[in-house]
Formats: sequence, structure tokens, C-alpha cells
Amino acid sequence: MKTSTTSKNIYFILGIIFLLGVWVLSSILINNSGILPNIDEVSCILVNILKDQNTYLLLGNTFLKIFIALSVSFIIALLLAMLSLLNEKVEYFIRPLIVFFKSIPIVAVVMVLIIMFFKQNVRFIGTIVASCFVIIPIVFESILVGFKTVDETIVQAARLDYVSGFKLIRKIHLPIALPHVISGLISSFGMGLKVMVMSEVIMNPNDSIGQLIGLHSSMGDISIVLAYSILLLIIVIVIDYLLKCINKRINLIEK
Repeated sequence: MKTSTTSKNIYFILGIIFLLGVWVLSSILINNSGILPNIDEVSCILVNILKDQNTYLLLGNTFLKIFIALSVSFIIALLLAMLSLLNEKVEYFIRPLIVFFKSIPIVAVVMVLIIMFFKQNVRFIGTIVASCFVIIPIVFESILVGFKTVDETIVQAARLDYVSGFKLIRKIHLPIALPHVISGLISSFGMGLKVMVMSEVIMNPNDSIGQLIGLHSSMGDISIVLAYSILLLIIVIVIDYLLKCINKRINLIEK
């Protein structure tokens, strides 16, 4: 039985209330703000963070980098998916690389990138590369699956009109696979942002949310760390919702 949109929203809100309830109960039981601050304390800090203009500069820098990582990853993943579609041997050749990207511990990648981009003014490049490691496999798989869902009769009809190769992919496969592409970007956005912030915490690039979280974490300011984490979570939920709305609109237009 299909769940209505209203029911989904209700259960989503109930899930949030449950998590907040667990937080409140846990903070009362632990009774130590140094380990788990109460919700009122974190809320006050979150309000102060939102009032600070510097917050938006830091958010802008971090989200600009994740946008660059998504763009670069999309181009690479699209190129690899197109080559894989044109030649099955290429897909088998690329597969170990994709498995490598999916399997390697991202902390190990970040540690290598720290050595490669050791200068403070270029560390931001390392954070972008780290995010690409997790985004590329997700987007590649989504695009390739989308390409393979195209009806073979449509492809054969296009070939009768002398449409083939990259032109065939551009005119036939890409438009049909667009929902899969957007789905892949949606799936990779949250994961990419998590890796971005984690790499910022470790690599400590200038003017980033991760740098600030790492600084306050080292000082034991758990309340501030939680406040920034909640802010990022809210932003991710909003962007994820907007991307899903766009994806639904595209699906409706295609139908």
C-alpha cells in the first residue's frame, strides 16, 4: 500500500520529535553539559551562530567547495558512464577503479591529501578531492543504470536515422536517464558534504565550517560543535527536499 505525502511528512516530524525526546532524556540522565549539553543551551548557541555574519561566509566557502566537487565528479562520472555504455570492455576496465573509490577508507585518503596539499593556502583543494572520492562512484552507478534503462527499440530507431555514438547518448540516453542522474546527485550530496566537513576538520583549511568545528572540538566546546552540526543537518535536509521536488517535477513532465 502506497503511503501518502501527508503521512510521510507526519512520520518524518514524529521521527524528529522522537530524536529530540531521546536527546532531552539522555541529557537529563547524563547531567553533564561537557558530555551532552541540553537542548536549550545548544538552541541559544545556534541562534547566536545564525546572528553572526561570519557564519554565512564560512557556510558559503564550504558549500562552494561541495558544489565544485559535485560538478567535477559529475563530469568525470558522466564521461566514464558514456564510455562504459559505448564499449562494455571499458565498463569492466573501469569497474576496479570504482570499487577502489567505494572501498578505500576516506580517512586514509585525507591523510595522503594532507601530505600532498600541505600548504595552508591550497588545503581546500584536498577537501574537494576527498569529496570526489565518495561522489564519483555514486553518480557513476546512477548514470550508468539510467543509461541501461533506455528501451532498446528506441535506440534501434535512432540508429536507423544515423544517430550513434556520443550523439545517440546526448539525444536519447541522457534525457531518459535524467531522473537517475538527479537521484545520484541527491544521494551523493549528503555523503559528499559529510566527507567535506570531516576533511576540513582534519586538514584545517582557512575560513571553513570544518575548521571552526575542529577548533571548538579541541577546546571541548561540545555545545558549539553540536550547534554547527545541527545547522548543517537542517541545510542538508532543505537542499535534499528541494532536489527531490525537482526530480519529481522532471518525472511528471516526462510522463
